[in-house]
Amino acid sequence: MSHLAVGATTAGTGAGKKPTRTRNKKRDAGAAATPAAQRNVFKAVVRRLPPHLSQDVFDALIGSLAGSDALFWSQFVAGKLAKRSQKNHTFSRAYLAFATPEALVAFAQAFNGWLFRDEKAAIEYRASVELAPFQKVPKTSPKQDYRINTIDTDPEYLAFLDSLKAGPVPDAAVAAIPPPSTSTSATVSAEPALLASTPLLDDLRAKKSAQRELAARKKEDLKKKKAVQGAVPTRYVLDT
Repeated sequence: MSHLAVGATTAGTGAGKKPTRTRNKKRDAGAAATPAAQRNVFKAVVRRLPPHLSQDVFDALIGSLAGSDALFWSQFVAGKLAKRSQKNHTFSRAYLAFATPEALVAFAQAFNGWLFRDEKAAIEYRASVELAPFQKVPKTSPKQDYRINTIDTDPEYLAFLDSLKAGPVPDAAVAAIPPPSTSTSATVSAEPALLASTPLLDDLRAKKSAQRELAARKKEDLKKKKAVQGAVPTRYVLDT
């Protein structure tokens, strides 16, 4: 890639001709509400970076070429060295967003084809600067926590400080605390007894009792049947 061109095309209508498409009011309203720094972003992607290149080295390099004023946003994706010789290395890449197209073109002309030489492995890597196919960048306005710097006025924290100033509770004050009354404990213990019997539980108990009685009757009938079968001989001999 010898150069990177960034341009914009506009379309108009002739005199006396009606436009074929109407303006989208919702889209225009959203564009007006978006900050200018978010709309006028020109994003590029730098490919074929060395797999073992660190982000600190890359940031220092692009900082000297692009400058902090021209660079609006950046993201570095580290590569990966292949563990086996049959597989290829995964190149590192970076996404850079510039505030003006001139800054993007200047950086592309300076950094495109930049040579990285690995003297130990005797491998060379040449960076490639391209226009990013997706031009949007993440929002840079995180939500602020309304509780920041409010601990000095927090009621719970102030009560905690007061308890520390008051010191530990003396043993006499702990002994003066009255034990729970027996009437309360009796009431609490009586509540499960009152709730032990409900219409639903009574119905379940009645069904369970009927099932037990039916099983007992079937068992008794089976015993009687076996006793009768044992009393009757299994073979008859007829006298002639």
